[in-house]
Amino acid sequence: MRVGGPCTSSFHIGEDILRMFGLYMTVDLARVWGNLTVLLLVVSALAAEQPPSVNAASRIVSGHAHAPQVVADSSGIVHLVWSDGDAHSQQTRILYARSTDHGGKFSSPVLISSNKPTQPFLAVGKDGTVFVLWVAAGQRRIMLATSRDGLSFSRPVEIADGASPCADIDRSGVLYVAWDGWAKNHFEIRMATSSDRGKTFSKPITITAEAQGFRSPAITVTQQGVPLVAWEGSGISVSRSENGRAFTTITLPRGMGAEDHLPSIKVGSGGHVYLSWEALEKKQYAIMFSRSDDDGKTFSAPAKISGSSVAAWDPKLDVAADGTIMLVWSSAPGAVLYQQYIHFARSSDDGRTFSQPAVLSDCASSFHPSISADSERNSFLVWECWGSATDLSTGSDLLLISEPTPSTIHNATLH
Repeated sequence: MRVGGPCTSSFHIGEDILRMFGLYMTVDLARVWGNLTVLLLVVSALAAEQPPSVNAASRIVSGHAHAPQVVADSSGIVHLVWSDGDAHSQQTRILYARSTDHGGKFSSPVLISSNKPTQPFLAVGKDGTVFVLWVAAGQRRIMLATSRDGLSFSRPVEIADGASPCADIDRSGVLYVAWDGWAKNHFEIRMATSSDRGKTFSKPITITAEAQGFRSPAITVTQQGVPLVAWEGSGISVSRSENGRAFTTITLPRGMGAEDHLPSIKVGSGGHVYLSWEALEKKQYAIMFSRSDDDGKTFSAPAKISGSSVAAWDPKLDVAADGTIMLVWSSAPGAVLYQQYIHFARSSDDGRTFSQPAVLSDCASSFHPSISADSERNSFLVWECWGSATDLSTGSDLLLISEPTPSTIHNATLH
């Protein structure tokens, strides 16, 4: 199965910027700035080679594209979901497109939901079934639509009340969905399953029940069919269940400081479990990494992956077919308030060491990366690009770059 990274969160670009300075609150700067250019970028590269750099791009869709999710499935199809909307009217919609030639060109966008949906999340089963989750705006309802061909989607199914949905699919096709659930005056992490491709769901299970805030779940299912749910609360915790009903939870040691946020968790081809998150270190966020060799029962001591000279947050990871771990995140040099970049690092030794982080984006600001690898060791990276170093024009476009090898990068088109 392939999923589009960790769960979508309710964080906005404004919050990313504020966290650079140790401030933790939600601000939607799109409403403050108005129409800024938002560009959606996809880069693919051979996982075992050097990371690519962005040197060519083509505008392929007009609109305000954000919150992208990319999944490359086992058959070589690249799936893409994003939220598109106008910052002034606040009218948003969820769109889907796919590529059958390694990101060279994409199908025409398919409308999945309108009426202000938010927080899209994408997962694809081994049989090619596409699952798209989102939150119904203003109602805090988790919705799901499915497709067998990528051309048409089912009528939306309501799963539960909540936010920040994410999902994974086990080898037998069972769909696991986790989300933030609201209970009186605090959030708690909940999960439900479906064995009929999302038509019906089990009664939601509460994973965390303590009266404090738990947010930003990420879910993966091991090769033995054990669901692992990572979440933030008093640190980063991982809950696992042998039977899908009763969960045991471990909390990782503090990464670097007083705050740990936005976990991303994946199972590798060898059965190892990989976990990354952001941690506050001396008023600056850093990217942390940990590994489990026993199906998520225990994890290694946290290791810092990002450099010390820049603030870093919002990590996403995936694992290629050959076991290469790919990790991306947003970062900022700190000197320019709104200048952010996408960084990329990889590990070919089970996470013991990582390559020197490479800067992939040359936009004025870059946010919300998503990464996925196909069965042929191609990796695909998508993120939001706000303007460029020389262009902060109004309006927004969907921009895509795709290349299966890092030597030459060519423009992709969306038909």
